[in-house]
Amino acid sequence: MVDEGNCFNAELTRQDAFLSLDFKESALHATVAQRGQLMAAQRAWSAFRLANCRVRLLNGGSGSEIFYLGCMVRETITRRAELATAWDY
Repeated sequence: MVDEGNCFNAELTRQDAFLSLDFKESALHATVAQRGQLMAAQRAWSAFRLANCRVRLLNGGSGSEIFYLGCMVRETITRRAELATAWDY
């Protein structure tokens, strides 16, 4: 389980770095008003991600940390896809 945890932690770090780049790219295409809204949405999403994934820790057990980290990675990848299409309208 330690190896899996290390792997998920490394992947989360990688995905968070990509998310940061994606957010900056998305903000470049935004007006000032849109940028403010985008920042507010990102803060709200970040709080949601944490709260949503922490539920996986409530059961305890040896696999709960893996489920938590997996959720964090999955939610981050999903958010990256959302940002990639933010201005496709």
